[in-house]
Amino acid sequence: MAVVVACGWLVSASLAIVHGTALGQDTSSTPLRVLFIGNSYTAANDLPAVVAGLAKAAGGRTIEADRHLVGGCTLQRHVEETGAIEKIRKGEWDVVVLQEQSLRPVIGRELMLQHATTLHREIEKRGAATVFYLTWARRHIPQMQEGADPARATEYAEAMFRMSRAEKTTDFQSWCRQQEPGLQGGLNGAYVDAAKKLRAKVAPVGIAWQQALASDPALVLHRPDGSHPTPTGTYLTACVFHVTLLGSSPVGLPGRIEKDGRKLVDLPEDVATRLQRIAWHVVEGL
Repeated sequence: MAVVVACGWLVSASLAIVHGTALGQDTSSTPLRVLFIGNSYTAANDLPAVVAGLAKAAGGRTIEADRHLVGGCTLQRHVEETGAIEKIRKGEWDVVVLQEQSLRPVIGRELMLQHATTLHREIEKRGAATVFYLTWARRHIPQMQEGADPARATEYAEAMFRMSRAEKTTDFQSWCRQQEPGLQGGLNGAYVDAAKKLRAKVAPVGIAWQQALASDPALVLHRPDGSHPTPTGTYLTACVFHVTLLGSSPVGLPGRIEKDGRKLVDLPEDVATRLQRIAWHVVEGL
């Protein structure tokens, strides 16, 4: 737990670099316009709509959420295919959320930073703020979250090597040396480092997932694929974004969110409350 707290402190410190107040505290009369750029981690269970639904239920400043999402997409591909950049340029956004492909921060950290920087510069030109969506570890590779020394955590390194499909071009030891910063820093290190360098914010979703699972291993946040979120996982993610974007506690908000009569999430009150408290603690309490 000490490591999680330390990393949470780093995230909190990075948030304070630019923004002394939450992004959504300027006015309650004008909606906060948020563009989500990412892939299926954001699309699953319609995260942008759940985030907007929580804000609506809170009764304060509302959120207008839009999205540019491509399944499996890296930030590199978003830059190269230009659709994301075009959407940034066309909209009057207050916030643009950047979600990297789930493995890239660990096994392609330099590429993540390079293309995140390109997108961040476009966001800056529009006068908007960048928020990094710090994602969660695969269920069967929890070391992804905080990272580990590949020389000591060989099972972790070998699992990441297999998932990278690099065996056709390089041997395991050479690959470990090339990817050592990402393997050691994990998801947390890659996102926090990018936020510090670009003076952006972080929504520490993966840290909230880690703490939720540590407090209650029976929680099912991952789908059976061990990667994508269940509605429960999306709800916790949305609570983290609620605190990050609006600076207000989600405690007391409903566990059921609908859009156009369609149920997106529907959690028992006690489960929703536990997740709300974890999100608030991770973003504001560390």
